[in-house]
Amino acid sequence: MREAPGLVGVWRLVAMETAFADGTRSRPYGPNCDGRLFYEPDGRMAAHLWDPDRHAPGHPPASGPDTAYFSYTGTWTCDAGRVHHTVDAATDPDWSGRTIFRDIRHEESQLVLSAEVIFDGKPGVATMRWERP
Repeated sequence: MREAPGLVGVWRLVAMETAFADGTRSRPYGPNCDGRLFYEPDGRMAAHLWDPDRHAPGHPPASGPDTAYFSYTGTWTCDAGRVHHTVDAATDPDWSGRTIFRDIRHEESQLVLSAEVIFDGKPGVATMRWERP
C-alpha cells in the first residue's frame, strides 16, 4: 500500500538528532545538516543525508562510519503511520536487501520521520525533520 497523504515528492532535511536511552544526544550530520528525500508515486525512493560543514570542497575526506554523507535507494510502502523502505543499494553495504521502518507524522509543514536505532551498541531514537524545498 502506498497511501501516505502528502508523502510523495521531494523533501529537504532541516534537522536530525538521535536521543539515546542513556540521555545523551547526537547530531550525526552536524547542527546544519542537509539532505534530500525522494518518494515517487510508483514506489521508488532515495535518501541522501550530509553534513555541509564536513562534506565540502577542500575538506579532507572522511573514512569509516563517520563519512559526512549517507545515501540509500530502494522501494517504499506505507501502512498505519509507518513507511517501509526496502533498500536496493546504500553507502553502507549492510543496508542492502534490508527493510527499514520509519514512523511518520506531519507537524505543520514538516514531515517528521523517526526510528529506533542502535549506534555503537547504544539504543536510541533518531528523529529527522523534512520540509519541501
